[in-house]
Amino acid sequence: MRVLDLDLDFFQSGIVTWPQGEGRPSSSDHPPWPANRVAVFLESACGLDSSHLLPGHLAATHDKVFHRWKWQLASGQLVPPFDVVHVDAHADLSMGNAGWDHVCFELLHEDSDQRPEAAQAFVDEGNYLLFAIACRWVREVTYVYHPEVPILDGLPNDLMKLLFRDFDRKSGIIELPSFAPEDRPRGVTEGGVSPIRREPPVPFCVVSHDELKAPGPFDFAYLSVSPKYSSPAADSLIEVIGQYVRFDSPV
Repeated sequence: MRVLDLDLDFFQSGIVTWPQGEGRPSSSDHPPWPANRVAVFLESACGLDSSHLLPGHLAATHDKVFHRWKWQLASGQLVPPFDVVHVDAHADLSMGNAGWDHVCFELLHEDSDQRPEAAQAFVDEGNYLLFAIACRWVREVTYVYHPEVPILDGLPNDLMKLLFRDFDRKSGIIELPSFAPEDRPRGVTEGGVSPIRREPPVPFCVVSHDELKAPGPFDFAYLSVSPKYSSPAADSLIEVIGQYVRFDSPV
């Protein structure tokens, strides 16, 4: 199975890295894409068709998508492992976030079928995709990055070396490391503390918005509003995306 995972902040100018307070970013500083540009992206890059609406879910924040996947897996609507095409201004793999510490020192020591429940209290907007991978729900990720994302050594700068095979961001493979809890006080630097084991490999492809060609049809689509990261003006694009996705719930 394959899912399209959209964040509204992808479809606006400028990236909000560190939200200030609970208010939304300025619409003048972060104007949304024109509706026709969004439509072209959904049709040409994602392969969506306005005459055949894709079943989907509208979430207030991206961590709600993790919980939606959990529910769909339990109900049999989703079958693991599934492919994720992640269209976002952020990788949501816990860069600048404490989620990776919990995953690598604690969660990966749990049996895989126990991880979804154990993860619930630690999942947030900035790490939910990492937790989904740690739960072994995900077979492959395609990260479609924002046109203005900072680039480091040819890749978006929010990809942690720690998560990748041989601590190499260019490996194209996520292999989550499991560390001994007693090593936590020593701190973990890339290669400084050896993992006890690594998780099964998850291919990780990085493409720009103008390089994406959907690898095949999608089974479901998800749109996160992410109000701390998207401007009020971007809300107008929910209706545009709704011309291609049949949302089953309001925000």
